[in-house]
Amino acid sequence: MSKNQAPDPSEPTKNNWRESAACLDKDQELFFTELIGKGRQAKYAYHKSINDAKAVCRICPVTSFCLEAALDFDRYFKDDPDQQNIGVWGGLTKDERDTLLKRKRL
Repeated sequence: MSKNQAPDPSEPTKNNWRESAACLDKDQELFFTELIGKGRQAKYAYHKSINDAKAVCRICPVTSFCLEAALDFDRYFKDDPDQQNIGVWGGLTKDERDTLLKRKRL
C-alpha cells in the first residue's frame, strides 16, 4: 500500500480482527477446556480438546492479532489472580503464553 492509498476496509485490523476470527462460529468451550478428573482418559480428552482448538487457530487469518491481544492481557493482569486469561488464544495455551512472555523479558 502506498502512502496515498487508503487501507482496505475488508482487511482485519487491531480493532476489528475478532470479526474475521475462525473461532467465531465455534463452540467457545473448545477453547476453554479444563482438565477434569485424573487418569489417562481425562488427560487424553483434555489434550485432544487443546489440539482441536489449536487446529482452528492454525487456519485462522487473524491468529497474530489474537495472540497479541492475549499477551497484552496477560502482561497487564500478570499480578492479579482474579484476572486469568485462560484458554487457547492465538494458538497458544495460558502456560505457553506465560513461557513466551518470560522469554521476551530475558
